[in-house]
Amino acid sequence: MKNPSLLLVATFLLLACTGQNRYAIQLDAASSDVDGYQLALYHQNADPSLGALDSALVEKGRCEINGTIDSADWYVLVLHDPQRAKTMTQLVYLDGKLDVKLSGDRLQIQGSAVNDAWQGFMDEYEQLSASVVALNQQYMTDPSNAGLQQELANAYQEFEAAFRKMALKSIKENIGNAAGVQMLKSSAAMLEDADIEGLLGEANDTFLSDPFVKDLADQLVKSKRVSIGQPYVDMVLFTPEGDTVSLSEYVGKGHYVLLDFWASWCGPCLRELPNVVNAYKK
Repeated sequence: MKNPSLLLVATFLLLACTGQNRYAIQLDAASSDVDGYQLALYHQNADPSLGALDSALVEKGRCEINGTIDSADWYVLVLHDPQRAKTMTQLVYLDGKLDVKLSGDRLQIQGSAVNDAWQGFMDEYEQLSASVVALNQQYMTDPSNAGLQQELANAYQEFEAAFRKMALKSIKENIGNAAGVQMLKSSAAMLEDADIEGLLGEANDTFLSDPFVKDLADQLVKSKRVSIGQPYVDMVLFTPEGDTVSLSEYVGKGHYVLLDFWASWCGPCLRELPNVVNAYKK
């Protein structure tokens, strides 16, 4: 007769050797409004057309999906109706048991410290962007309203400043865990180079080894090379006639040099050309 205790030990050792981690995701919608919906789990970087990693149908407002993964990582949780006319998504850090609730049309995640921090970050983002989203919806229905356009522009500037402050605070508070990296990925485009440089200076090796963070650090080095006050970086471009011309042929000759990068398919670029011409004439 097999020894049950030895069997349990063998199973534990097998999971330990393969590096697998168990996860369990429980949805409690607190109503039957989403019965028949599907809760599906996708890896963050996977092609959705390849299918979900796991899924379950909601019955009586509840469902559960569970399994094993090689290591803790970021995944996308999707809840949608049978026709996919209504979809709710949320990024989650899969490292154990997660509880999912519905808050209006949003998925609310509770579980580990990483997920709680990420959920708090997203909640603050929703609050800060609410006025901009509302104004933008109004503007889409009345795009010729100059007053509304200016109001939207002002609201967006206020949002940018508030979001930058919130993002920096949140990333610093989570600089030692996976939530901090994800927060940086979501906000890097709205941070100043000095902000990013300061964050990287406080980060540990695990944070700095993330592929996105490594690319960001490389971009920061390149950005410094062309920042205001730095010597120009020479380049060779083609003229409309197909000849080559170097920037060094113009810089350092006792004149201002105006560079304008634009594309023929870029509407805003074309509309800006008269201003560029006027600046050139001065």
